[in-house]
Amino acid sequence: MSFVAVSVSLSTIVCSIYTVIINVSLLYCTFISKSLIESLNLVLFYVRFAVDGLVAAMSFLLSMFTFIKFFDLDSYLVHYQFIILCTGWINNNVMSIRAVLVIVITFDRTFAVFLPITYHKSRQNLSNSVIVVLVSCYPIVCNIVLWIICDYIYEFIPGCVTFGCLMNQCYVRYAVSFELVTHSIIANYIALIYTFIIIVFDIIPSTFIAMIPPETLKEYGLLYTCCRMCGYAIEGFLVQRALKRRKRVVSNLNNSTSQQVAK
Repeated sequence: MSFVAVSVSLSTIVCSIYTVIINVSLLYCTFISKSLIESLNLVLFYVRFAVDGLVAAMSFLLSMFTFIKFFDLDSYLVHYQFIILCTGWINNNVMSIRAVLVIVITFDRTFAVFLPITYHKSRQNLSNSVIVVLVSCYPIVCNIVLWIICDYIYEFIPGCVTFGCLMNQCYVRYAVSFELVTHSIIANYIALIYTFIIIVFDIIPSTFIAMIPPETLKEYGLLYTCCRMCGYAIEGFLVQRALKRRKRVVSNLNNSTSQQVAK
């Protein structure tokens, strides 16, 4: 049993649970308890919270499969290898939605800051629902690559309990390239702290994994998933703080306005 691999899997499990909790908490506080202010300008962010929570939940399940293998219990998992494939496939589709959604949010916020007049005139003609539907259609591209271009055929692989080893090299190369391109685009436009998170927890791990043979990576467990979940957890924490700070600012502004009116 590799101590590094077990540590990576445990870290992934912990960060996945934290990411699920923090994103569910953000949605709960916004739409149910109303402790956070709901805004039409943040609709795409709310969708991203839901997507992040779903990705984290799927990553938790995949990490548990890997964690069980370290205790030589993978013989119990081989019968569920197809379930592992389906879970990883769903997770991969949702992750592609998340990547495209973040790019859309990035450009949306960029235009809002640098071209405010043009943005507000044109943005009203584009519904958030249309954007969400279009972004949700991106997994069609991923499935075309997987099933048609890469000609993937499921085969039982003894001892394999991870989504990565169930995929062929054609699709793995596409997935890694997609991660590098999308996160590089995002990192060019958003704030410095988010750029740091993307570089450290997405771009560097993707590059690292692309350079190392798959056989070597088995010794370290779900290294990329661990890095991604750590990044999501930190990002969720920062977003939660930002929304709470925004609520305090708006509340203080409303109180100040009320006092002035009373005078």
